[in-house]
Parts: sequence; C-alpha cells; structure tokens
Amino acid sequence: MRVTSEYFENERYSCRSCNKILQEKQVNTETWRCDACGKKLLIDIGKRNKLVRLLPSEMTEYDTVYDQYTEKLHELKGINSKGEKYIFGVKGYRGISVSEDEFVNCMWNDQ
Repeated sequence: MRVTSEYFENERYSCRSCNKILQEKQVNTETWRCDACGKKLLIDIGKRNKLVRLLPSEMTEYDTVYDQYTEKLHELKGINSKGEKYIFGVKGYRGISVSEDEFVNCMWNDQ
C-alpha cells in the first residue's frame, strides 16, 4: 500500500475557496495550500477521484486515504504518533508507517 504523495499523470489543481484553477508551476508543493487564501488545494487525478494532500499531523481518524497501487480509497481505523513517524491503522491492512513530513493522499472532505 502506498498512500504518500506521488504525482499522478495529468493532475489538475484548484482552490475551491478562491474558485481558481492553478497551473502546476503555481502550486505550492511545500504546503499544498492556496497561496492567496491558505485553504488546501483540490487535486483532480481523474478516475473520478478528487484528493487533498495532508501531513499526518493534519489528519484525523475519520480521513480516507488513497492507495496508489490499487487505486482505491481506504478508511482509517486510527492514528498513532511515535517520534517522527505516524502509524495509520487502515481498514483491511495492518499499520502503515509515514514520516511526519510526508504528504498523504486523502479523499477530499472540504478541508
């Protein structure tokens, strides 16, 4: 299972708050937030999926993560932090380890 941010072919970026479409060179990949309003960017990867990239510290146990290998969404069962690592309990899988500075592909939930 791979839930951390890899770029998808033909990603499209937009800010729902500003109602603005961004070109790839306009995207702040250090935060994945709109520089104008500070809200998280909506990332359209096609395949009927709209994602947001969140740091583990920005996530809740109610988030749903996107597995790049299976191209499916999976519900979290819990989040534990251990030093600089986070362990996600993912329904149907055992714990997934993610570094605190890695962005995770999550289902868009009006962040």
